[in-house]
Amino acid sequence: MSQRCSSHGVCTSAVHRPPNRGNSITVLFAELKGSMGLLADREPEEARAILDPVLALMMEAVHRYEGTVNQVMGDGIMALFGAPVAHEDHAVRACYAALRMQETARRYAEEARRVLARDGQPHERVELWPLLGDAAANRCDPP
Repeated sequence: MSQRCSSHGVCTSAVHRPPNRGNSITVLFAELKGSMGLLADREPEEARAILDPVLALMMEAVHRYEGTVNQVMGDGIMALFGAPVAHEDHAVRACYAALRMQETARRYAEEARRVLARDGQPHERVELWPLLGDAAANRCDPP
């Protein structure tokens, strides 16, 4: 496995595997860096009110580029590009989704900081960190 990270915090991972081992897909993991500090001292309802809009922005970016949200995990998501809908440019679509996530999350975070500062509440810097990687999708038929 090899990994590269850009200066913008986008990391890509390549998994090297033998050919003909299923269809190639791209998996996108995205989570909020710094969310624990932001949410730690808040009531669950207040934490959800902060986190849910960010997760919705992440999912919107995935759907915009025809990916599939596979899992929502706390402050992040796992999305698939190239399965179940096959796209030859699945890796490019995942990259565009990651860039859109970062941009929309940045705008949301700026607005949230303004609101929290206006209300006299502490806030921390929150960033979105996507991680992309290749995988193989195989069909599993019952015996």
